[in-house]
Amino acid sequence: MRSSRTMDFEKFHPLAFDWMNKIYLTLGEQVGHAYKDGAALR
Repeated sequence: MRSSRTMDFEKFHPLAFDWMNKIYLTLGEQVGHAYKDGAALR
């Protein structure tokens, strides 16, 4: 965590377990900005 007690998502690497295939998956990199990118489609 940063000194302001907020999460530093660049250091956060969650895992998900796929039970059917018995594999672990991770989330990827940033792909866009919430609300801002969708506004360009209007």
